[in-house]
Amino acid sequence: MENHEKAQEQLIKELAGMRRRVADLERSEAKYRQIEKALQESEAKYRSIFENSVEAICQTTREGNILMANPVFFRTLGYDSYDEMARSITNVYNDLYVNPEDRQRIMEVVKQYGAAGRFRTQFYKKDGSKIWVSFSIWSVHDAQGKFLYYQSMGEDITELKAMEDALRKSEQECRGIFENAVMGIFRTSKDGHYLMINPAGARMYGYGSPEEMMQSVTDMAHQIYVRPEDRKTVTGLVERNGFIEDYEVEHYTKDGGTIWASVNARVVRDATDAILYYETISQDITERKRLEQRLSAMSITDELTGLYNRRGFLTLTQQQLKIETRAKQDMLLFFTDLDNMKQINDTLGHKEGDRALIDVAGIFKETFRESDIIGRMGGDEFAVFAINTTDETQKILTTRLQNNLDTFNDRSMRPYKLFLSIGVAHYDPETPSSIDELITRADTLMYEQKKGKRHFV
Repeated sequence: MENHEKAQEQLIKELAGMRRRVADLERSEAKYRQIEKALQESEAKYRSIFENSVEAICQTTREGNILMANPVFFRTLGYDSYDEMARSITNVYNDLYVNPEDRQRIMEVVKQYGAAGRFRTQFYKKDGSKIWVSFSIWSVHDAQGKFLYYQSMGEDITELKAMEDALRKSEQECRGIFENAVMGIFRTSKDGHYLMINPAGARMYGYGSPEEMMQSVTDMAHQIYVRPEDRKTVTGLVERNGFIEDYEVEHYTKDGGTIWASVNARVVRDATDAILYYETISQDITERKRLEQRLSAMSITDELTGLYNRRGFLTLTQQQLKIETRAKQDMLLFFTDLDNMKQINDTLGHKEGDRALIDVAGIFKETFRESDIIGRMGGDEFAVFAINTTDETQKILTTRLQNNLDTFNDRSMRPYKLFLSIGVAHYDPETPSSIDELITRADTLMYEQKKGKRHFV
C-alpha cells in the first residue's frame, strides 16, 4: 500500500513537470511567433524603404558582383528591370564604372574607415552613355562581425555636374575678361574702400598691382577724387538710378598727378535692398579731355547749331580714333544730309532753312550718346562718330534716330517735314582706316540711298 502511494505521488509530480514543460513550450512558441512577426514586419518595412526610396540603392560583394538593386538604381542606368540589368552588369568594376580605379579608391577608404561618403564618379548607362553619380558606400556585417556585403546609396548628378561645369567655365571667362580688360574694373564698398581691382585699373592710377592700390587707398573720396564731393555725387546718382553711364570725373593718381575718367557704374544690393558694393568700369579719357580743352580755344564749334564744326569734328575724331584703336574697340561713322534743304531755302527762305538745321542738330543730340562726337560738316551735311560699338549698335542708333525724326515731324507745326539720307561706315580696329576714308565710305552709302530714293523718313 505504501509503495502504491509513493508511485502515485511520483506520477503526480511527473505530470506537473510535464505540464510546466508544455506551458514553457507554449510560451516559447508564442514568443517565437512574436519574434517572427516582428522580423517579418521589419523585413517588410525594409523592403518598402528599399523599393520606394528616391535614391538609388545597391548591394555588392567584395568582388564587385551585384546582389540586389532597387528600381531607382536600375532605372537610373536605363534598364527596365533588375533582371535585365543583372544580365548586362556582371561585375561593377568592368561593366559599371567608367574609371574602375575609382571603385578601387572607394574600397580602400571603406576598408580603412568602414564607409565613404558622397563620392563622385561616372557610370555607364545601358546605351553606352555616361552619367555622373554621387553616392555613399559602407560595409555591412552580421552580429558576429562577419562581412556580408557593401551597400551604396546615391543619385544621378549629371545635370548638376553640367551646371557646375558651366558655372566654372563662366567664372573662368569672367575672370579672364576681368584680368585682361583694357579698361579699369573696380568693386568698391559704400564707405570708400576698394574690394576688387583688375590689373588695368591699377595701372590706370599708376600702381604696380591691384594689391598695392587696395592697401594704399583707404578713403576714395579724398585719395582718388580731386573734388571729394564728386564721390558723393557719383554714389548718389548710382543709388537713385541703379547705374550711371559715361560720367566724367577728375581723379588723383599715385604720384599726385590727375587723370580724367569716364565712369560707368552700378549698385549691387542684397535681398533686403541693402547695398553690398558698387561695380565700376572706368576709362582714362585724359587725352581726350586735354584735347577738348585745347580745342575750346580754337574755332571748333558751329555757331548755328552748337555742334562741332568740320575742323573740330575731324580733330577730335582723329584723336579718339587713336585711343579706340589701341583699346581694340569697334566704331561707327554716320554721315547724313537734309534731303529737302534746297526746297526749304527756295520756298521759305534761308532763315527757315537755318531753323531746319538747328532742328536736325537737336534730333542728333537727343539720339546719340554723350560719348559720341557729333559735327556739322558744312551746309546740310552732318556726321556722327560713335565709339565703343557692338554689332547691335548700328541698328539701335538708326532705329532711335528714325523714331526721334518721326516724333519731331508728327509734333512740328512747321510747313515742312524733315527728311534725312544716311550712310554708315564701320571701323574695324583689326583693319584700321583713317577718318577721311570712313567719311568717304559713309558719304558714298548715303548718296546711294539718296539716289535710290530710300530716304530716311
